[in-house]
Amino acid sequence: ILALFAPSAKADVLGDWTYSQSRDCGGLVEVIDNTIILHGPDNGTQQFGMCGGQANWVKIETTIPAGIDTVDFTWAYQTNDGWVYDPPQYGINGVYTLITQQNNVSGTKSVPVVEGDIFTFRQYSIDTCCQPGNLTISNLSLWQFTATTSTTVSDTSIPSDTTIPTETTWESTTTFTTSTTTTSTI
Repeated sequence: ILALFAPSAKADVLGDWTYSQSRDCGGLVEVIDNTIILHGPDNGTQQFGMCGGQANWVKIETTIPAGIDTVDFTWAYQTNDGWVYDPPQYGINGVYTLITQQNNVSGTKSVPVVEGDIFTFRQYSIDTCCQPGNLTISNLSLWQFTATTSTTVSDTSIPSDTTIPTETTWESTTTFTTSTTTTSTI
């Protein structure tokens, strides 16, 4: 499954993300440079395979760290099937929102969040058939954020109670945890 996260130059700044899929139906997630690409599940035609005709998804998610109050990103969505069959989504704490209701479009989003929220990108398919949806995420604000800190300097030429503001850029390291969730009905 780690092969799904192609070697990339900047994947280490993504932070802690977890990849999962509802069932092994051909979907995958790639991380390439500053971009996350979710290729939705697709199992050919509805008549063949154990996935066709059923709802399935691939997703990647992370916990919102302290100091973040919005998640900003650029998105592009492509499908030859139809957004209604393969809706691109983002989610907060398991509540999903459509990114678009059009095929082959792009745009930007700014989503309010709070520390501890579980933020998700998900490429869903209601039928796992007839062409996948492909969701591309770039310019993701979670890759890097800037915080202002203060440093107290003690020196004989500067009074000891002087505070000098500095700017610090924070970057996080990548940890991918892989899991597969399978749902069966009896």
